[in-house]
Amino acid sequence: MDFGYRGSKAGFWLSFALLLLVLLGVLYVALFGAVLAFQEYQALHGMENSPWAGYDNFSALLEEQTFLAQVGNGLALKLCELAAVLMGGGVLAALVACIPHRGVRMGVSAALLVPALAPAVLFAALFPGAEGPYDYFLRILVPSACFAAFAGGTVSSWRENGVTGALLGVALAGMLLAMRLFSPDLPSLLLAQSPKNYAWSDALISYSYRTGLVQMDYSSAAAAQALVSGAQFLLALLVAVPFARWIPVRSTLDAPGEKRGALPAAALLSLLFIAVAALACGLEGALPLNSMGVISPLLAGLTGGILMIALTGAPSRKWLAVAAALVLSLGGNEMAEYLLARIFGWINTSWPIILLSPLEPRVFSLLVVMAFAAREGNRGWLCLAGALVTAAYAWGDFYLPMLYTMRVDQLNAGYMARQVVLSGENPLLGMAYCALPAAALSALAATAYARRA
Repeated sequence: MDFGYRGSKAGFWLSFALLLLVLLGVLYVALFGAVLAFQEYQALHGMENSPWAGYDNFSALLEEQTFLAQVGNGLALKLCELAAVLMGGGVLAALVACIPHRGVRMGVSAALLVPALAPAVLFAALFPGAEGPYDYFLRILVPSACFAAFAGGTVSSWRENGVTGALLGVALAGMLLAMRLFSPDLPSLLLAQSPKNYAWSDALISYSYRTGLVQMDYSSAAAAQALVSGAQFLLALLVAVPFARWIPVRSTLDAPGEKRGALPAAALLSLLFIAVAALACGLEGALPLNSMGVISPLLAGLTGGILMIALTGAPSRKWLAVAAALVLSLGGNEMAEYLLARIFGWINTSWPIILLSPLEPRVFSLLVVMAFAAREGNRGWLCLAGALVTAAYAWGDFYLPMLYTMRVDQLNAGYMARQVVLSGENPLLGMAYCALPAAALSALAATAYARRA
């Protein structure tokens, strides 16, 4: 067995053990959710003493008049994300691939991490309308396209095959997105959704959120999530086959002259992105921020760095593809995760944010793409970049704090910015408060990733 960058068997087995631990954790949560879907869960009796419902929850869900519409809406909204990846990302990646100097090309690709990690609250404030799927498309266009362009530009830099390599990277990004084909981006969807637009915005994943966490019907919500996860799992296994074959393992970035320029290009372009965000948001005013609102994203970043160690411990590209398929298709089971957090006594603590932030689909997909680079070494910079990517997302994320935190002293910038934006009092302040620090963290991630080159 070739241990490559790992340097020793001990390092390899440590990383591989971490990867197995992550996958077993995801499978455990998915199995817990599957059992919940076959029960009539009663909070007073717990899982063990709740009555067995058999297929009743699934039958009731299939008999709902809105079931087919919810399936179609979820698929249509996900196709909006895929369109943003394949069209917007394809154009951006092709432009990046045309940069003649390979080091600068790598730096520009790395700098695309900044808009790719922009908080959902930022785009909700920039595009306040939510009249149809087109508005949802506008909100996810920039992060989805920049994620795909990051993957395309990176692959093009590694393999030195121009636009072909860039489009290959975009295709890999699209495959990662397709592993969650029936789950549109939930934070963006919740920001756009209202009872007035359920005709196009209500998908099974939002139905599960509303039924379980608002109406407290956990078993019905788990049944909806089980159907989504099962369909995604079967599709993800099919997608993982070409994904494993196409992952670029070897880099051609070997000449020192060709590496130069990556770090300054990433740093300068990242500063430009932050400057644009500052002009768009405005810098006036201030909002109170408690200590845990700062500490939780940083601790989540530490978990993201550990997850990057685990991903770089995959013994082959097939293992990396299987890990991506399992986490992306079966992860994000809100009902199972929420009930387990209650069982473990983690409600109103930072633990759910710390443990779940690296597994959020956007973060995990970026970490998987970045893990490809581990085949060539300088792993420390790569893990630092993964930690900063996770911290940047956790800073601007409102969904996990909204789900698990009810104490004001635990709320992060993303949740507080959401409240400001939705109130309409000073949306620019909310955008600046949430987006600018997240942009700074993701800019540091971009420079660390470029430093790896």
